[in-house]
Amino acid sequence: MKIIFSPSKEMNFKGKFDLHNSFDIDLSNKFDKIYEKLLDLSKEEISKKFKIKNEILDEFLKDLQEFHNLPEKKAIEAYSGLAFRQLKIGEYTQKNWSYIQEKVFILSAFYGITCGTCKIKKHRLDFSIKLFEDISLYKFWSEYVNSFFIEKEVVINLASNEYSKLIDKKRINLIDLNFYENRELKQISANSKKARGEMLNLLIKNQIENIEEIKTLKLKEYSYNKELSSINNLVFLKD
Repeated sequence: MKIIFSPSKEMNFKGKFDLHNSFDIDLSNKFDKIYEKLLDLSKEEISKKFKIKNEILDEFLKDLQEFHNLPEKKAIEAYSGLAFRQLKIGEYTQKNWSYIQEKVFILSAFYGITCGTCKIKKHRLDFSIKLFEDISLYKFWSEYVNSFFIEKEVVINLASNEYSKLIDKKRINLIDLNFYENRELKQISANSKKARGEMLNLLIKNQIENIEEIKTLKLKEYSYNKELSSINNLVFLKD
C-alpha cells in the first residue's frame, strides 16, 4: 500500500533544517527538461504564465538562477499549506519516518513525484501552467510518475483532483478518500484539505497497512460512513 498526497504552493524554508531521515531524489532527465525550459523563459513570459509580478516575480527569478545552491528540506516538511499543517511532525518516531519513506508520495508538477522524506528545494509550478507548447505537464510526467507503483498495487488517494489526474487508474487499485459535510455530499475545499492532512497524520502515526484499518480511523470531525462508501471510494462524513 502506498499513499499519494498533493503539494501546496506555500513552502517554508526558514530556520534550521533537520535532514536526518532524508534522502536525495533520483532525478531523471525529465526534471532537467523542466528546469531548462524555465530558464529559457523571459521575465515577461514567466510573469504571464505564472501570473506573478513585482517582488514575487523578482524572487522567483532569483531562486531560479540560484536553484542549485538553494537549501534543501524534506518534502513533507518543506510544504506548509493547510493540509501539511495538520501533521504532527515533531511527534514522529523513527518507525513513523520509515513509514513516510516507504509509503508517502507527494505529486508535483516540478519534480513529478517525491517520497515524503526526499530532499527538495523551493520551487513554484503547477499543472495549470502551459510550460511546453506541444505537451501538457500531465502527459510529460505521466509515465515517470506511474512507474513508481506496482501494477494492481493499492494506492490511497489523499491528493486533490488536480494532482490525482496523473495516476493511471487502470494500472493500479486507487482508493479515493472523500470528506463530506453532510449526506448530500457537499464538500468545502478548506475543510477537505484539513481532513486530508489529519488523515495522513493518522496513517503515519498508526502505521496503517490496509484499507480495513483506515475505516476504523476517526478524525476530529469526520468518521467513516459505510452506507455511502464503495469499494474504491471511502466516504468520511462530518459528525
